[in-house]
Amino acid sequence: MTSPPTPTPTRIATGEIVMSGEQHRAMLKDYSSHGGTELTGAEIALKYDMPVEHFMAYKRVHGFTHNTVPLTNEQLLGDSEKHIDELLAARKHNAAQAKYTSVSVRLLRKMPSSGVT
Repeated sequence: MTSPPTPTPTRIATGEIVMSGEQHRAMLKDYSSHGGTELTGAEIALKYDMPVEHFMAYKRVHGFTHNTVPLTNEQLLGDSEKHIDELLAARKHNAAQAKYTSVSVRLLRKMPSSGVT
């Protein structure tokens, strides 16, 4: 039986953040707009019980952006076909949602104003 991997510390200006790989992946998914929940930095900090400044430093070190695909290299190497299918489905959903929003905004702009202020 193998023991679980030891979390790797992330060095930031104020010290180190030690987080399990599972928690790192969950945080990445929560921050990502690709099938994740796209939480803000403040929402992530609250959810993971850390100061906002620590999350902002952590995301800079690890290159998190809202456009980051929420998969680690290990996940892609392990079961890439499954993850690629999930990513494609999420991208199709996001593209459809963006198109719907764009069309809705254009239609609202074309509507005559009611004169109410």
